[in-house]
Amino acid sequence: MAGEYGKGSDPSPMPPPSSGGMRQTDPDYKLSAGDLLVVDMYDQKDINTSQRLTATGEIRLPLIGRVSLLDLTVREAELRIETMFREGGFFIDPQIILFVQQYAERYISVFGQVRTPSRIPLPEESNSLGILQAVTLAGGFTRIARTDAVQISRTNANGVEERFTVDVRDLLKVRRGSDKREFQLIAGDVVFIPERTL
Repeated sequence: MAGEYGKGSDPSPMPPPSSGGMRQTDPDYKLSAGDLLVVDMYDQKDINTSQRLTATGEIRLPLIGRVSLLDLTVREAELRIETMFREGGFFIDPQIILFVQQYAERYISVFGQVRTPSRIPLPEESNSLGILQAVTLAGGFTRIARTDAVQISRTNANGVEERFTVDVRDLLKVRRGSDKREFQLIAGDVVFIPERTL
């Protein structure tokens, strides 16, 4: 998905923008509100900035103003910024590298019949977590957990709550050697494991 830098008529490769010694962010990572971003433009120090993505997914950049980056991958965000500078007539061939300097705190809540009900942080540079892994991180099921009717509550982008029921018992049975996809949890999901009726 990552493109090449140094686009343009000059066949010689252009050096990438200075990273300030920071490691590169996975180009497929999807940006989240609260992420602290560093925007670097090659050979244009006045453009370089470090800003936190607002709750509405925006940052403000010199010359082009507000840029909406929420839910874009890092590479998609770089391309959007380059396009805005180019189409605004400010630079012929802008070369942007975007880093996530600090990831926003993103959690999944797991409670009910697990051994250690808790808020599970999403791993850095990840936008989801498999339900089996989340249950494992919460200590695993208790003896009386109803594993065939795990409830997930999720608030979608429109602010509407969605509910899902997942048969985790079935996932556990077919996990080995199966191509059945595990249910993926995203930041803000609430997982409830009910009690089995005896």
